[in-house]
Amino acid sequence: MSDLQSYAQWIHQQATTADIQLTAAIEPVKLSASATILRVPSDRGSLFFKAPMASFAFEGKLTAALARWFPAALPRVIAVEESFGWLLMEDAGTTLKQRSQEHFEVEQWVTMLREFARLQQAAIQHMAALAEIGVPDRRLNKLPALYQELLTADDRGAVLLLDQPDGITSADLNELHAAVAQVKALCTQLTSFNIPETLHHDDFHVGNVTVRDDRIMFIDWGESCLAHPFFSLMLALRYAKLVFNCDDARLDELRDAYLEGWIDYASLTELRQAFTVAAQLGALCRTLTWVQVARGVGAEDRAEYADAAPYWLLTFLRNTPFQA
Repeated sequence: MSDLQSYAQWIHQQATTADIQLTAAIEPVKLSASATILRVPSDRGSLFFKAPMASFAFEGKLTAALARWFPAALPRVIAVEESFGWLLMEDAGTTLKQRSQEHFEVEQWVTMLREFARLQQAAIQHMAALAEIGVPDRRLNKLPALYQELLTADDRGAVLLLDQPDGITSADLNELHAAVAQVKALCTQLTSFNIPETLHHDDFHVGNVTVRDDRIMFIDWGESCLAHPFFSLMLALRYAKLVFNCDDARLDELRDAYLEGWIDYASLTELRQAFTVAAQLGALCRTLTWVQVARGVGAEDRAEYADAAPYWLLTFLRNTPFQA
């Protein structure tokens, strides 16, 4: 039985259990080494199935847990296969990216950032459960060791494209080894602001934020980890600048909309300072996600993703999180 046949069989079983009638053939939305996404027409509207790659199998349990804890912020999960991370979910609506391409409304972005900050703060009380689910741990006390492990790993030549096109050069690698002390110092500095660590969405941008019936919802949680919350802001602002060409004034407005949600922990001036440090370390966290992808796909598919980890590692080293 092929993977698609297995998915279809499971979908039909779960739909029957939930008293849902499928109304047309299941349609592929995405078929790749990293994930399979299928559209499932039904008498309750379009449903969506997702099967993540094996190294991100925790996504199923994570998404189901978040949907229970924060039902207004995620689409309803109809079924989850915890071993493989398969999900069957209701339609989440239109992405904020699509809406912004048609008509950019800064108010929607501000609302998105404020609501995401609230979700992250609410998730603090669930940290033990998130760890038990298997969400990767990249908190500040872990990052220096994870960084050193990456630079000395037996497969570093493959995952960092050492001395290959679009990869890390031997000279870069020497600089990266020399930056071990800097990573430790940056983590210590960011820790000193006493911002609680929580769930970080390592692919947080308006393509993974949807609007349905005036509800803003957050989707595609597979690249999440336990980390500093401001890493998520780095990614959102980067997207605003590089995809939607937001100028510095607009970026500052969006930054502050998010940071003001953390005002109970520090002044806005201090929060801005913390974000400056977090933006650089967020690139290192993003590197580790792409290393996880590179290690999770077969050799025949690695070329599609291979340049991402070197790119983000150099972004960290050069401290250029808002440059293409």
